[in-house]
Amino acid sequence: MAICSNKDGGYILCGQSESYTTGAISAIAISIDSLGNQEWQQTYGGSNIDFGQSIAKTPDRGYIICGFTASFGAGGYDIYLVKTDIDGNQQWQKTFGGAANEYGYCVKTLPDSGFIICGSTASFGSGGTDAILIRTDSAGNTLWTKYFGSSGNDGTYSLARTSDHGFVLAGYTFNYGAVADDAWIIKTDSAGNQVWANHYGSNGSERAMSIVQDFNHDFVFSGYSNSYGNGSQDFYLVRLDSAGVLLRDTVFGGTADDKSFGIAACADQGFVLTGQTESSGNGMLDVHVIKTDSAFNESWSADFGGYDNDQGFNIMPTNDGGYITIGNTWSYCLFGFYYSDIYVVKLDSTGYADGISTFNTTQSSLNVFPNPATNFISIETGMIHDVVVVTISDMTGKTVFQQEFTHADPTINISALNNGIYAIHVKTDTTNSSAMFVKQ
Repeated sequence: MAICSNKDGGYILCGQSESYTTGAISAIAISIDSLGNQEWQQTYGGSNIDFGQSIAKTPDRGYIICGFTASFGAGGYDIYLVKTDIDGNQQWQKTFGGAANEYGYCVKTLPDSGFIICGSTASFGSGGTDAILIRTDSAGNTLWTKYFGSSGNDGTYSLARTSDHGFVLAGYTFNYGAVADDAWIIKTDSAGNQVWANHYGSNGSERAMSIVQDFNHDFVFSGYSNSYGNGSQDFYLVRLDSAGVLLRDTVFGGTADDKSFGIAACADQGFVLTGQTESSGNGMLDVHVIKTDSAFNESWSADFGGYDNDQGFNIMPTNDGGYITIGNTWSYCLFGFYYSDIYVVKLDSTGYADGISTFNTTQSSLNVFPNPATNFISIETGMIHDVVVVTISDMTGKTVFQQEFTHADPTINISALNNGIYAIHVKTDTTNSSAMFVKQ
């Protein structure tokens, strides 16, 4: 999942959907305004499974989407590249791969309007899975392809353009690590030729999930590690110089699993990380966001989520000095426990959530109105039930209302609630659905 800014101060979300699809799963792009209201959505793919993993703007004000597909290509999963116009309408698509599986995880637009893609391949390379780097022209035609790895499993999740016009890739290696898998960083020139590659970690497992180049031209990546820290996995934040020499590393986390999947560089020369925590928060897994200064000292952290699993995968600064993160939510999914929805949290500069939106990728008839509301909300389930149990919780996960109704479409007095964002869970004899509303 990924997010980028759109043409009018809003954002474009990228992921996948099990509902709005012609196949089993389709890649999806959703445009939202600056307040989190949906403007449009488009799906991409065929009769099988298609995932959207990364999105970037293009010079013609359109978008480029990267992921993987089982609907098209040479066999198994292939890397999937989709070009759209300003409104998300597909203009062309390309696949890259062989008889085995290839996965595309990150795409960037280049100054000549071409694209650079990274991921993993099992069809080509030295054995197992290898990291793959693909350079295309503006029409998606391959200009060159590079592979990195050895006989075991290696792969990359993220890339960044570098100040010397080359690229830096972040991922994992089972070939070059100390004991198990290590975080793996590869630096290339502008033609994709390897300049250096180093691994980072100790006697446990490390992954580099996202990477940026900072104002000093150093490389900073985030991921997770169980070699260091307090729990089985902790947020792992690492700074390297331009030659890949380790300058600084640190971990953040508690006694359980905590993993970072995304990082962004900030205007104050610090960093903001997103991921998931099992050590703190309200439920099983919660979205966990950490802001640091340039020396990796924690400025603040914040958790977002409910009673079930919630994850953050990608994060970016916003024009108002805040941040926006995208991930999955099972807590606030309209279809309840068995599905997840896209989860977007807008934060101010201090980590306070000043906007939360969910976008259902599994259709539901649950409707809460008016929204925002002041005194009363009405709930429409669209179905007939003998008993409806309604639970309302605040953003800390605290239950502030719970009542059983004997009709399917109850009205609830919310005048006593404090202003803010609330999750509403509706349980019937056959469904378990969720939605969100704003009390003002």
